[in-house]
Amino acid sequence: MYKIPADTLFLGKNLVILPECPSTNTLAADMSQAGKATEGTVIVTHHQTAGRGQRGNTWESGKGLNLTFSLVLHPVFLKVTDQFQLNKAIALGVHDVLKNYAEDVRVKWPNDIMIGNKKVCGILIENQLTGGKLSRSIAGIGINVNQKNFQVSTASSVSIQSGEEIDLAKMFDELMQSLEWRYLKLRSRGSEARSQELDRDYLGAMYGINEIKRFVISDSEKDAIIRGVDANGKLIVEIDNKEMAFDLKEIKYVY
Repeated sequence: MYKIPADTLFLGKNLVILPECPSTNTLAADMSQAGKATEGTVIVTHHQTAGRGQRGNTWESGKGLNLTFSLVLHPVFLKVTDQFQLNKAIALGVHDVLKNYAEDVRVKWPNDIMIGNKKVCGILIENQLTGGKLSRSIAGIGINVNQKNFQVSTASSVSIQSGEEIDLAKMFDELMQSLEWRYLKLRSRGSEARSQELDRDYLGAMYGINEIKRFVISDSEKDAIIRGVDANGKLIVEIDNKEMAFDLKEIKYVY
């Protein structure tokens, strides 16, 4: 079903397709360690049995219904302090494709993709750092595409939200092009220009921006207004007229 994309320069040119796989991120890391995964390698599976998400969560995915794959990237041009720029680029690469399939597609900090108030995509980026720079990044992407039933009420799929059955191979090819375009743009720009453009696009696509959302902060629930993301990737929220920044371990959305 999947094929090497014709319209990319490097992404997906080394394409590994597996009928079943516990975790494409784990396999990508193992292949990279063994020198078998050059930059742009993509590992895709029809059925991921032990997918991993943020905060140690698992990723539920029906067999042959969704897109689950990992990208191997070498963003050596990014400083460790700028690594959240890669999160933005990857999330926007997915967002740019999914917004052509459904309305109200948003990026939920740090890099989930929502349609309305339902999660349709999770992204897990695992970085390897060397000498103050990123030497390797593995971006695992799981998109609920044609799945109709979920164990959690907060999850949905592109098909449910759009009302149409989706061609997985076509969407995969579009994602390869979009993700490569975002990555190459990230690589080609100087630090300041890169940050300004990504910030603009990320904030423009951000779920809940300037809206009141409920969070768990320091083990208690609080209402806060989402104001953006700082240079280190922390979520900026306004509580009692005061802006505060939190990392992933310090704040959690209440659905």
